[in-house]
Amino acid sequence: MAHRKRTFLTLIDVLVSAGAAVIIFAAWAKLTHKSYADLMLTIGMWTETAIFLVYAAVEWIKPKRHEEDIQPGEETVTVVGNPALQSMDKMLMEADITPANLKRLGDNFQKLGTTVSQIGEVGDVVKSTSDFSAKTKEATSAMSSLRDAYTTSANT
Repeated sequence: MAHRKRTFLTLIDVLVSAGAAVIIFAAWAKLTHKSYADLMLTIGMWTETAIFLVYAAVEWIKPKRHEEDIQPGEETVTVVGNPALQSMDKMLMEADITPANLKRLGDNFQKLGTTVSQIGEVGDVVKSTSDFSAKTKEATSAMSSLRDAYTTSANT
């Protein structure tokens, strides 16, 4: 991680955090009825007031991004559009999901559909074969009956 130089803006951020900590501690002291709570709240509120006045002055003098915060070689990125869509685009690029790959996927789904319908036709063929086998057994049985009848008739 690159070391960032400490700037005036960094100092302001530290002061805001410290002032907020004083306010939170003073609020706790007030809730627990400590004797020094009123004084701490007063000091914390004046500190926060001063900090926010400094923030206002800094933003008036140097609005937006400050030159001292820009690191050498750092690019300024402007986000345009929906960040969720940009995140989705990045994921699609990383997964190599391109229009060509999507077309191949669609073609393969069509082939799968054709194969499934052909499997249904194979099922019909199997049923027909089963029906044919049953009819052949019936015919064999009928021929046996006819043979027996002929044999009986010939012997009498």
